[in-house]
Amino acid sequence: MSLDPWKATISAVLSSDTNWTKVLAAKKALEAVADSNPFAQLCLACTSNDHFQLSQFVSSAGPEKLKQLNQLDGNGLSPLIYSVCFNSLECVSVLVSLVDVNECDSLLQWTPVMWATYLENVSIVELLLANDADPYLRSKRSNQNALDLAKLDSEVYQFYKTHNYLDQTKTQPDEDTFYKKDPLLPTDDQFETRLKALTVESDEKPASAELYKGTKFVDDDDDIVDANDSFYTDSFDFGHLLPRQFVKVSDDSISATIDYIFSLSSKYQHRAIYPAAVVFQSVRYISGKLESMELAESFVDLFLTRVRSVTNTKSGVVQLVSGSGTDIVLLGYWISCLNHLQYFFSRDTACPFFSKSSKTVQDLILTLQSLIFQLAFAMDAKLEPLLEPCVLDYSSVPDLDTVYKAQWRMFKHKVALKSTYDEILEMLYPPSLADQMKPSPLKIIQTLGALVYVLELHHVNDILKQQCFSAVFYWFGASVFNRVLANKKYSTRVKALQIRLNLSYIQDWLRTNNLIPFRPESLDFKDDSYPESIVGQQTKFNNVARFHNHPQDPMDGTFYYNPLYKIGQYHLMPLIELLEWLQVMSGLTADDLGTLKEVMNRFDVLNSEQLLHVIKVYRYEITEQKFPKTLKNHLKQSSTPCRQKVFYTGSEKLFLNPAQVFPVVLCRKAELLHQYGSDQKKIKLYQPNLPIEIIDDLEDIYDKYTDHEEQALESSQQEAHGTDLFKELAVPTSIAYKTWESEDDNPWK
Repeated sequence: MSLDPWKATISAVLSSDTNWTKVLAAKKALEAVADSNPFAQLCLACTSNDHFQLSQFVSSAGPEKLKQLNQLDGNGLSPLIYSVCFNSLECVSVLVSLVDVNECDSLLQWTPVMWATYLENVSIVELLLANDADPYLRSKRSNQNALDLAKLDSEVYQFYKTHNYLDQTKTQPDEDTFYKKDPLLPTDDQFETRLKALTVESDEKPASAELYKGTKFVDDDDDIVDANDSFYTDSFDFGHLLPRQFVKVSDDSISATIDYIFSLSSKYQHRAIYPAAVVFQSVRYISGKLESMELAESFVDLFLTRVRSVTNTKSGVVQLVSGSGTDIVLLGYWISCLNHLQYFFSRDTACPFFSKSSKTVQDLILTLQSLIFQLAFAMDAKLEPLLEPCVLDYSSVPDLDTVYKAQWRMFKHKVALKSTYDEILEMLYPPSLADQMKPSPLKIIQTLGALVYVLELHHVNDILKQQCFSAVFYWFGASVFNRVLANKKYSTRVKALQIRLNLSYIQDWLRTNNLIPFRPESLDFKDDSYPESIVGQQTKFNNVARFHNHPQDPMDGTFYYNPLYKIGQYHLMPLIELLEWLQVMSGLTADDLGTLKEVMNRFDVLNSEQLLHVIKVYRYEITEQKFPKTLKNHLKQSSTPCRQKVFYTGSEKLFLNPAQVFPVVLCRKAELLHQYGSDQKKIKLYQPNLPIEIIDDLEDIYDKYTDHEEQALESSQQEAHGTDLFKELAVPTSIAYKTWESEDDNPWK
């Protein structure tokens, strides 16, 4: 069977498929009335994939006119269904954010994803599912859903099977199930999961059998039990504002709610999704129910300000002198929280707060940049005391003793070579525990491994991981480069060889942990309209990396889509070239001008000033000849082409700037969906549902401050209108005084 959706469509036509015949008849009917019917012209544009006409209509139409996109034509089909049936992928991309993707037609009572499944168009099925299309929704006429229409062994069937849609097929809803089952009790799946968690120790299978089942430090399966602890285990509806899917907040309870959000980091240390879910649901309530964009922006601004406060990034990015006061785990926690918050905002179509607030997008960019580089500077502070003993001074070559020119060696003790059999045999044994505890490049690798663990523990997006590692490796390469260039002790051929061998440990670690980020097919590395496209082109965001298709420039967003090994190589390139120059320069003679030119052409980063500085401070061995003056004059008169962007400190262009801060790359919706919503398991794990304990606490906070507001309102009303103490006056009885029957009988008159 052909897996090409268009071949499947052609075969459907050839086999006289009645459903496809109805669609073709509907198109012919559109062509007949297109001259006098603008809506028919719009539907015809969807059949021919004329997304320019559709985009022009969307950009010029008001809110009332945009409602036409949800309407059905005389044949019972909508513009989205026409686009799906005729494989108009660009038109579908425009329409999914404007219409209800689960709206059925009146022809067959099919949803758009049912049509895409029937025609075996996998790309459109994937696009619809990414925009909250429900494949389990059944037709009222045929009682079928999209999964029932998938033909066995077809490409779309394999797609559903790969993404676990077939394993969790929903049954037909039963109207009486509400009364047959207590909604407060845990579901069967929850019971089974908790039962397995309780009986895991008595399992006959040893725990070590699953220890090394992958290369990741953290397995995503470990969070399934936590995901099932949520009280509401149904799928979160991003398209509608339903009860129990928002958090009530009042003006007086905002401060207490923010305080509670930041208490979750100590109670749920590895669930950064909970603070993000509370903020997201609170903003949903404020912008959707209260309809106050100003209050929603203020709420998010207070949250982001508090994040910068607890992570010591109050006034931007400040490089740390000591890493003892900064918790790397806490920084990774809040990076993950903002990552999930952006994912929730980008998916929400019921209350599209993110697309309406350019201030929030800019604040999120600045906070993410501060957190990423605060994390990098904290790592730098931990690596700082390890640079010299583990990289610069560590020697893996035993008994290496070099004699340099102009070195006084009269009173130096000569190292005795190991000659006896026992001493030689001792060298063949593994190092002792004391030797293993000595500084070595392995300590650098262990520190980098700790960063990998923290980022994977909190499920940080791959693009943000790349930026964290890029900042760390840039500082590492620039710092070691500056030390080698400034310190005469390291300006030798032997030291350069030792440092180069030590760098090979770092490069091996990069090969082993070579993270390759997901790259959406629609990503254009020459498009600089993102993230302005979130809110419109009238805004220009700051501190954002643009895309100019320069994969070797850290200022370009394209750089962070390289594999992690390439990113590390780019940042270590100045140091590697410097070490190579130290190893070859003393071997050049006056006749090697051509060789010098070849060496200079091979360098992508080093300039003539740096090469001359190395020649000036180089320590020659007794067997080495000095660098020829003719070649030195050639270096003074020529300049090496710098093919890679370098960031210097000062105008001399000698030393690199290790404190350079780069703009941040904001994750796109397709990347977030791939990592957090590409299958049913991830959708369930990364939805903004909250445990019952958090829901109860938030409701108590809201009720507490709401009661205070009501009491204050009642007291103000009483002060304005008085009390009821003298509302009714009790007249004294006749026992106290005589009641005169008439005024004439009254003697006081």
